[in-house]
Amino acid sequence: MSADEPVNEALVLASSDLTADIDRLANAGFRLDMITPADAPRVAELSGHGLVIRVDTSVELTPTQPPAVQDVEGRAGMRYRDLLPDRDGGRVIASHITIPGSGPVDDYVHHHAIDLQLIYVVRGRVKVVYETQGDPFWMSAGDCVLQPPHIRHRVLESADDCEVIELASPAEHPTFVEHELELPTAPGDPDQDFGGQRFMFDTAVDATWEPVASRWEQRVSLVSEASDGAGSVRVLRSRASAGHTDSMNTLSVDHRDALCLLVVLDGECGFSTAPGADGRSLSPGDAVTVLAGSSGTLLANDTRCSVLEIRVA
Repeated sequence: MSADEPVNEALVLASSDLTADIDRLANAGFRLDMITPADAPRVAELSGHGLVIRVDTSVELTPTQPPAVQDVEGRAGMRYRDLLPDRDGGRVIASHITIPGSGPVDDYVHHHAIDLQLIYVVRGRVKVVYETQGDPFWMSAGDCVLQPPHIRHRVLESADDCEVIELASPAEHPTFVEHELELPTAPGDPDQDFGGQRFMFDTAVDATWEPVASRWEQRVSLVSEASDGAGSVRVLRSRASAGHTDSMNTLSVDHRDALCLLVVLDGECGFSTAPGADGRSLSPGDAVTVLAGSSGTLLANDTRCSVLEIRVA
């Protein structure tokens, strides 16, 4: 029986080393069809020889309350740091992903069963390709993409110790390998509908900044429009402090109907959950979450800083 014959049976294989078992099955003529979750894979499905084999390391784990992931190797050799350990009850995962060095990324054409997924480049560069979006392109620091549900895509290369912030909902979602479609595809409709959303690429070089408070300004991406309101992204940055009073240094963060994730991109700032309350100092890479129905306040320090804000409806 060949690896391409129709699948008519299924088998669950308990595993203590998912990567090693995937490699062994691949060497035996099976092909990878699905892996989940992306940040710390525990389950994979492979097919071949008339079988579907589900390799499972997570029998005892509760899907909606996975263990907090601090710094692990995830899919395609990428390093993941969890920015939202409780994952809002399994609704959202936010990761700081690092691809060390420069060179090709060991990725493959794939797609995700998600409600919302976006990527923001913090530093370095990453080369990606998406169906219907033409030739591969580089994303640089400050660039953002919205990846609508099930759009086929692939990470090709990275450069300069690339770091990105990735947010997806739900927190645990399957990644499916695309065996038939090759990228790039022939030119298509760049505004094609994917599950009620469309692909969006927002570049830092084309950004327009506008005042949002006395010492703060913002650039707002097109994520909200492209995702049909499922999420939004903006970058906040503080301006010089000379001559400003403390009350002019603050920026309210209030999302009554949405979860809000704040990630410091550079510089330092303060954050408090109530007016006049003692706040905490935030440095690059620090993240705080403002739950739906709550609010918080950003406080500009003497130096400039920038903060990524992602909202999930």
